[in-house]
Amino acid sequence: MGLAETEVTISQEYDNSSLNKIFSAFADRVTRELLDIILEEPGITTGVLCERFPVSRFSIMRRLNNLEEAGLLERFSEGKTQRLYIKNGALKPLINGWLHRVLSKNESSQQ
Repeated sequence: MGLAETEVTISQEYDNSSLNKIFSAFADRVTRELLDIILEEPGITTGVLCERFPVSRFSIMRRLNNLEEAGLLERFSEGKTQRLYIKNGALKPLINGWLHRVLSKNESSQQ
C-alpha cells in the first residue's frame, strides 16, 4: 500500500479528531490502567472498577466517557449496572493505518 492509499484509509477510518481522542486517552495513566483492567476482566461493572481507584467515581466515569468517545469502549446496561468491554478491533484501523505508516517511514529512514 502506497503512502497516498494509506492516507485515504486513515481518513476513512479515523479523522484527526478521532486520533486525538485515542492519543489523549492513552496519555493518561489512570485511563491506561482502566483499559488494562477491562482487558483482563471483560464485563467488569463500573461500580467494581470505581472501587479500585483512589479517585472519585466522577473522575472514573469521565475517563470511561472519553474511552467511549474514542471508540475504544462499549458499555452494556443491565438495569442500573453497566458492564464494560473493550471494543473488538477498535485499534486495527489506527495500527494498520497511521502507526504502520509512521513505523514504515522510520524503518526506511534508518536503512
